[in-house]
Parts: sequence; structure tokens; C-alpha cells
Amino acid sequence: MSNPLNFPIDAQELVPHHPPMLFIDQLLEADDESAVAVTVIKPGHLLAREDGSMSQTALLEIMAQTVAAMRGYIELKAGNPPAEGYLVGVRSFEIAGEAQVGDRLRVVVKSTAIMGGFQLADAWVQRTAPQAERTAAALATASIRVWSPQE
Repeated sequence: MSNPLNFPIDAQELVPHHPPMLFIDQLLEADDESAVAVTVIKPGHLLAREDGSMSQTALLEIMAQTVAAMRGYIELKAGNPPAEGYLVGVRSFEIAGEAQVGDRLRVVVKSTAIMGGFQLADAWVQRTAPQAERTAAALATASIRVWSPQE
């Protein structure tokens, strides 16, 4: 396992998901309130259509997994394994574009509140050029609610 302070961190170290259900590749940066992740939509992706376009559901799941990676990073720093979590609510979900197989996506989440096992976060997904971190307008934005069972 890599040092939790060295970014980027492989998403498999931070979330309990495994392929084909793991939709993000790496966590680029994180703290207790925000995170940035990236993923490349690969051929054969579970939520890709025959024409190569992605289901809008995939964008929501990518946002939720970025919240999970942020929480996993916090747990990893504390010496704990990643906790289970569930996307339980979506508000203000707006789609401005469509992701395609081959796209490199940058996902940003900002925590707005934590109440017990619930975390609220604003999130957006942007397409980036593979050769640089230039970003375009958001493909999707949402306010999401994630729940992790409390011990």
C-alpha cells in the first residue's frame, strides 16, 4: 500500500469497490472537506452503451465513489480500512454533456455537512484532455447524500 500522503493514490486502496463496480481510477488530492479524482472511461465499462456513450447513472456513481475515496483517505490516514457507504440521495442533478468511452474525467467533491453517518457533498464531473489538466465545463453537477453505517 502506498503512503497515504503521496498522491495520486489508487482508488482500490480507498474504496471497498472492485472492478467492474469501481468507476474511479485515482485520488489526486484530498483533505477532510474536499477531493479530486480522475478516471478514464474504458471500453467495456459496465455502464457504457453500445455507441460508447455513458449512462447518466455512471456520472452519479462516479461522484459518490469520489466521496467514498475522500472518506477512505481520511480512514487510511487514521490507520483504518475503508468503510462501506451508500449513495442515498441526490438533489439538483444537472446534466450538461455526455461522457464517452475514452474520455478522461476529473471529479471534484466538496463536503457541505456531516451528520452522524450522513455526508452531504456538492460534486461535479468535467472532461479533461489526457495530455493536460485543462478542464472544460462540467458534464454533470449534483448535491449528493452518502451514508456510512456507524459502528
